Amino acid sequence: MGVCTWCTIASEALTLLALSAASIMDYKYREVEPAYWYAVLRIAIPLGALYMIACKPPLPLRVYLGMDAAALGIAAAAYLAGLLGGGDVLAVAVIAAATPARLGELVVPSMLALLYGGLAAALIPLAYCVLNVSRYRGLLARLARERGAARALQACFSAVPVRVSEALRRPWLYPASWEVGERYSIVEANPPDMLAEIAAERGLDAVIWVTPGLPLVVFITIGYIATLVLGDKPLTLIIQAILHGVHNP
Repeated sequence: MGVCTWCTIASEALTLLALSAASIMDYKYREVEPAYWYAVLRIAIPLGALYMIACKPPLPLRVYLGMDAAALGIAAAAYLAGLLGGGDVLAVAVIAAATPARLGELVVPSMLALLYGGLAAALIPLAYCVLNVSRYRGLLARLARERGAARALQACFSAVPVRVSEALRRPWLYPASWEVGERYSIVEANPPDMLAEIAAERGLDAVIWVTPGLPLVVFITIGYIATLVLGDKPLTLIIQAILHGVHNP
């Protein structure tokens, strides 16, 4: 195998290993220390630079840098909007640094990982609803009677029922606003404070609806794996189909 092949294997293996380890941390604790990402970036940046030198991807360097910068810009905008955490942005930075391009593909891995990971995360509401309908139909029906069908439908796609005692052990479970009063915001309020109020009023065995904070590094990792397996072929096929439809209405 040539130098380019070895650089490709090393870059992709480092990225996959780093994301997998971070996914475990994010799933268990919903937090990955920034120091972890900075340590990975110290290896990823020179490895990615070596890949670009050894493999010489066909497009100009500024094109790849521009696409990677755009992916980071999208992640940063999502962070400012409260949709991603700072660690999630750093995960995208690691992908961009270690694997800034792939031979034979026009779209960079950082952009594809965001796209595929976002599609995977978009399935979560459906998964919630399948779980709630299959296991908690009685609680959904009770919520519909007490709060109305619209509230039950909202809960079906965005929340799961747990005991207060379990929620207290998991600080990333955010009580639904109607469980603590409409004056609360799960973004602005502290979940343990809200849970303490519920525990005092209803007891530890009370069942409440909560919205889990998603371990988004897991979905970014899923997106990166999909990138390695699928590349940009699905995206290019969609673009080609759209262009064909435009030119042949």
